[in-house]
Amino acid sequence: MYKVILLAFFLITFSLFPAAAQTADRNSPDVFVAPVVEALGYSREGASFGFGVMAGAGNGIAAGIRLLYAFDTDEIYSLSLDVFMRYYFLGMDANTGIFIQPSVGMVILNTGEAVSFPSRSGSITLSMSAGWRILMTRNFFLEPAVRFGYPFLVGAGLAAGFSF
Repeated sequence: MYKVILLAFFLITFSLFPAAAQTADRNSPDVFVAPVVEALGYSREGASFGFGVMAGAGNGIAAGIRLLYAFDTDEIYSLSLDVFMRYYFLGMDANTGIFIQPSVGMVILNTGEAVSFPSRSGSITLSMSAGWRILMTRNFFLEPAVRFGYPFLVGAGLAAGFSF
């Protein structure tokens, strides 16, 4: 029952915004900055929760960086810096809609236990994200996304940002 209510809420909420906001009518590349909140599965005991910021530029194919600090209730802390490439499915001039986003970067993990040298000083992180950029106005957007990767298993998050 709650799934039906949640779906109805999203459909009603997003139908209140004009469809014209979903068009990609800019002549210059989209430049965006957004704070990010995310839940990640670093361990089997529970989720890690994180916050950070991302920035990028491009229409159709965008490139950017993302910084995320995540923590859980069982002494796991991580700080990651990723670079990403994003592909929008609506075409080469798009800056909205469904996208996929591979990323690679560095992560520093603190598990509260003795860890090997590479993890303590930094390890590689790889991920593949899929999401949807929803333009609320011409310059404000929401981006729900899910991602899979290493060293976490799965993550889901929301970005709310501005494009210039």
